[in-house]
Amino acid sequence: MPWNYRVMKKESKDCSGEASEWLELHEVYYDSKGNIEEYSENGICVGGSNLKELELDLLHMFEALKKPVLDADELAKNL
Repeated sequence: MPWNYRVMKKESKDCSGEASEWLELHEVYYDSKGNIEEYSENGICVGGSNLKELELDLLHMFEALKKPVLDADELAKNL
């Protein structure tokens, strides 16, 4: 199943209960037709076992910034 990183918008509430928008990177998985099939529940962290892997992970993350932001609430309704 192909995947990539995508920026996902979530609603968050502060201590006073006021809603605000929060953006995180998530792993998003696609079916054979390119439709979103599932995504990671939590935002992802940068990582790698060496500097080259870390650099490649960061490059993939930067690619996510070029794609439309996904809305977590909308995705949850449709999956």
